[in-house]
Amino acid sequence: MGCFHSTNIGEDSKRIDYEFGWVSILEIDEVFTDLRTSLAAIEKLRSGIEDNREALINKTYAVILKDSSFREAIKLMFWILSANHQGRIGTCEPKVTSQSPFVTLNCKNYEMNPYWDKFAGYLKTVTDGPEEIVKELNNFNALMESVEALSNGGLDKAIESMDAVGKARASVETNKNINKVKRQMPKIQRVRGVIEQARMEIEDMMSYIQDVINHADEVGSKAFDDRRYTSEEICKAYHPGPFKSDIEIEELKKDIKKH
Repeated sequence: MGCFHSTNIGEDSKRIDYEFGWVSILEIDEVFTDLRTSLAAIEKLRSGIEDNREALINKTYAVILKDSSFREAIKLMFWILSANHQGRIGTCEPKVTSQSPFVTLNCKNYEMNPYWDKFAGYLKTVTDGPEEIVKELNNFNALMESVEALSNGGLDKAIESMDAVGKARASVETNKNINKVKRQMPKIQRVRGVIEQARMEIEDMMSYIQDVINHADEVGSKAFDDRRYTSEEICKAYHPGPFKSDIEIEELKKDIKKH
């Protein structure tokens, strides 16, 4: 399957594109229908780690910090949750364990769920992802044999009974789909490493997260008393920084709103 390798990872950021055009030849469309399902599953795993992590960093306003790390986002999340539960994080019943699901929470203020939902989605992928990605990559590799067969004579055989115009159209559409698969290969291959790295990181963060929870009310109670409840207010008022420049922050607000 070496002919399907590519080194252009940055063409469409990190997202795996699994939308393929219809060729209107059953045996060809079946190949790309199965691939669509396979790639959608792999993309869901990638998104569960990277998109949820990015969303939490933005939603908590950790993105405006010079150290806009996931760790800082988690700390800010618990500060925000505490402030929105009258300065008492215990109201959310946080529990930290050394094994999956690692952290559990029961928010009483359901308006705060968008923060927790992103982190919970991340934790679910970290928990289930290592096993799921192996299964999905094995399935994808098996499907790639069918794609390779199309490149090695299968396409010509499938369209041999068509007229010249039909052959040309089917050939163009099929090759577009094959080329799209080529472009996705590096993105697909990196997902397993992304999941494995995230799993190691969350296991290393357990004591950190417990410490953050233990001290969340120190900020959360101040924010509650000061009537500061939003992520922007809490980050700017209580995080020691350092912060990015005002110009950078204004530009980042456009991305923050997207999440």
